[in-house]
Amino acid sequence: MSIDDMTPERFNASLRAWAKRNSDKPFHLLFPATSKSVAYRKTTGSNLIKLDDLLAIVANCRPANLPPAEAEEWVRLQSQEWRERLQAAEQSITVGVPAGAVEAGGRPAAPTASILPTPPSPRRSENAQRDMEGSAAHADDGEAFARMGMIHAYVPMADESGVAPDSTNSRRNARKLEVLGNVVGIGGTVRLLAETGNSYLHLRGPFNACVSRLLAAAGRLEVVLMDPAEHLRGDQDELRMKFRQSIRGFMQMEQSYPGQIDLKVLRSRLTATILMTDASVFFEPYLHVEGDERERLLLNTFEMEFDRGSRMYATLAANFDLHQRQAEAATRWLRGS
Repeated sequence: MSIDDMTPERFNASLRAWAKRNSDKPFHLLFPATSKSVAYRKTTGSNLIKLDDLLAIVANCRPANLPPAEAEEWVRLQSQEWRERLQAAEQSITVGVPAGAVEAGGRPAAPTASILPTPPSPRRSENAQRDMEGSAAHADDGEAFARMGMIHAYVPMADESGVAPDSTNSRRNARKLEVLGNVVGIGGTVRLLAETGNSYLHLRGPFNACVSRLLAAAGRLEVVLMDPAEHLRGDQDELRMKFRQSIRGFMQMEQSYPGQIDLKVLRSRLTATILMTDASVFFEPYLHVEGDERERLLLNTFEMEFDRGSRMYATLAANFDLHQRQAEAATRWLRGS
């Protein structure tokens, strides 16, 4: 079957047939912690599974009789092929503006706190709008963002009272737990670029349990943190405290899982947090605004997730590599600080 002819229905049928040929396990057991009904619902009709689920299925189908190096290469090649098939199936779907997104007269409907799978377009100037009118080739906003490889944009919006609920942040964190959990299922690698990394390294951080399970599953964690001396924000004491907590958490995990954590410290300023897996990348630019002003501007949560096949993923991976090369090992930094 040609990739050019790929549709969601053909993708699902071919994936199930391929999994049956390459694994003795029931299909739903190839998913990370997914029930039988959910697994089949995700791959029925025009439904398409997420890339991290697909990569988990491929990894769980690896031949048991191959040497480790050959098995790893097999997974790499099969993952690349199935990623291309999934992208072709996704591109065969016409993505439109969600129903109810626009009220009568073209005015955007009142927003609520949400995860936006297709973020709203910036307001165009009248001249630009006139230039686009009548152009049949102009893609709608949803299709444009889908082609960018954007999976989600996490942007809180005010309700009718002008208050931004916290549900967007909660949903974003739930999504990160899901993505990290899928990496645990295949013993993969997680890469983190952050100011303090407290949420991941501190023993009481919201993502620390996932990190611990990743290491217990023989996974790997690569981290680049910013030297506390480079912080611009006013709450220096709190940031230094979080950094110290992260270092203590790293040292404790390093004792339990030696060699599985590569922690480095960068003696220059960071502009964003990057959380990267083999399936997707989260990008959170730093917005240096005081707390009250952040609340007023609804900037407490502002983050995007991009698919591995996107240009943004490649750009952020190169950005991480650059900072990792420039940083120094945490043990060496601690001796010199």
